[in-house]
Formats: sequence, C-alpha cells, structure tokens
Amino acid sequence: MAVLLLLLALGAAAEPCPEPTIVPSYYTTSDAVISSESVFVVEISLACKNGAQNVALYADVNGKQFPVTRGQDVGRYQVSWSLEHRSAQSGTYEVKFFDEESYSLSLIHI
Repeated sequence: MAVLLLLLALGAAAEPCPEPTIVPSYYTTSDAVISSESVFVVEISLACKNGAQNVALYADVNGKQFPVTRGQDVGRYQVSWSLEHRSAQSGTYEVKFFDEESYSLSLIHI
C-alpha cells in the first residue's frame, strides 16, 4: 500500500511538456573485442514551451520500452540499452520519446 501511494505521489509530480524542443546526442560502443555487448546511450536536452522541468519520460526502441532517467542538469535526459553483438544490427535505430500521458515528444534516429 505504501509503495502504491509513493508511486501515485511521484506520478502526480510530473509535468506535461507541450511543444518540446529536443536536441539529441548519442554514443555507441565501437570495440567488440573487449566486451560481449553493444551499448547504446541517447541523451537529449529538452525544453518545454511551458517551462516544465519535471517531465517523466519513457522511450521506445524498436518496440521495447525503457525508462528515461533525468540528468543532474535541468532539461537533460538519458536512455540506454545493450544488445549482444550478434543481435546488434548495423544501421539506424529508431528511438521514440513519450511523456506520462503517452504523447509522443520526439522521434530520433541513431
């Protein structure tokens, strides 16, 4: 019961982000010799028209959902995932960002 109340309180604190401006950057591992998985990291800088700074985000990467973490700097968010090298295809990965209301904020290709 306490966990449910905490989750409800956290959800109520998040703000919507109308008309977002997003600047993405990304990183992928390049040395397959020293690791068994490829790691992908996408970081975005997010500015909302209403000035919201407490936006809860989620990401969809090729049909899989991931939580997005807030960075220490205001408006910075990050999502990361890993795949075994044999499963990591070369090419473009589509990353969709959503807020708590399931509104799509952005579509980023890495």
